[in-house]
Amino acid sequence: MKHKNISTIIILVGILTSCNMKENKNQLESMSFEKGTFGYDLQFLQSKDSVIVLSNGDAHVIVSVNYQGKVFTSTANGLTGTSFGWINYEALNSNTIAPQINAYGGEDRLWVGPEGGQFSIFFKPGSEMKFENWQTPA
Repeated sequence: MKHKNISTIIILVGILTSCNMKENKNQLESMSFEKGTFGYDLQFLQSKDSVIVLSNGDAHVIVSVNYQGKVFTSTANGLTGTSFGWINYEALNSNTIAPQINAYGGEDRLWVGPEGGQFSIFFKPGSEMKFENWQTPA
């Protein structure tokens, strides 16, 4: 009986949360924002990805679902505030995948190295170290 009550509460919270998210997304779609603002980037990324927005007051962070949890951008001043991340609109609008690297942008970055030299992880063992052979992990 206790497990049924907990399950019911979880389901209700999920329904209420999803309704609120849909309502917020519908409101956002009817608004327009200047390029460089968090709202602009949020609208753009929502058209490309199933993003998650983490919020605390006016502070927001956009986390990507499709791009392995990448933090694309954040702001400290709500939807009209400055977007702190870098977004490569051209790469995200492109339907091609580059052979060496796909720099979609983001605010967080963990770069594993070294990029070149005998211990490089970006070249297959024994291959010549030139750009044509360089490959960042997908």
